[in-house]
Amino acid sequence: MINKARAYYVSPSGNDKNEGTRNSAFQSIQRINGLLLKPGDSILFEGDQQFAGSLKINFDSSGDQFHPIMISSYGKGYASIHSENESAILIHKSNWLVISKLKLTGSGRKKGN
Repeated sequence: MINKARAYYVSPSGNDKNEGTRNSAFQSIQRINGLLLKPGDSILFEGDQQFAGSLKINFDSSGDQFHPIMISSYGKGYASIHSENESAILIHKSNWLVISKLKLTGSGRKKGN
């Protein structure tokens, strides 16, 4: 049986109890961090919006050569991940990821990031 790739949407107007679809988006990075991503899955943040926290992709979530995991923005503009003093995206023992169309910001070099 082949697993069907899935797109998970994140929007400030969403709710973490939602299904994560475009019309029923999640609200937070923390909700995404609890997912087990499969090859071909996508995480899509609403463009021109800011999200607080640190996106953590761990060893249980990896794409493959033909089906990478995509992390990007949807809609108009680039989404921003503001991580304060943490890493905006932390990848641990994962393979085949594509990250595009995101702004990654922190507190700044003189404030701990």
